[in-house]
Amino acid sequence: FFNLVSQMAIKWGTPEKINFLEPMTGAPISIGARGVLNFKIANARKLLLKLVGTGGKLTRQDLMEDGEGHIKNYFRSLIQLTVSTNLANIITAEKMDILQLDQQKMRLSAALLNAIQQSFEEYGLVVTEFLVMGIMLPQQGDLGYDVLKTILQMRQKELTKSAIATETELKLA
Repeated sequence: FFNLVSQMAIKWGTPEKINFLEPMTGAPISIGARGVLNFKIANARKLLLKLVGTGGKLTRQDLMEDGEGHIKNYFRSLIQLTVSTNLANIITAEKMDILQLDQQKMRLSAALLNAIQQSFEEYGLVVTEFLVMGIMLPQQGDLGYDVLKTILQMRQKELTKSAIATETELKLA
């Protein structure tokens, strides 16, 4: 028996931060990500053949966390690998501003959905939604924390200069 209903709000996250070169400065930085995905079975026969194969049986413990959960752990690892490999590539290729990643969650979600879809299709599964819910920027002690701090200080100086120039223009007018 296969449940063909969409499985919703399956949580995912990067197990550790991802190191890459921040596209605006070229400096090394580390970030993490978390979110949820929804999937459903599109081809039960394909799923059965891939999961059970020649083993002859598939038990609840193979799927669930309260048992061995081999299959669930495999898919979790597959998601984590796909996200950690592709997240840095997407940010770099799109030249996304590290301080504006929250505004890019929909673009990141769509790009990561495309990246992960192929792996799930091999098992007869379709990922119907893949959502990036949070981006974890470097914290003190993480790779790139000093870079992030410097970028913030530079942006604040630019904003201050811009505000002073605007105020001066208004007084002259």
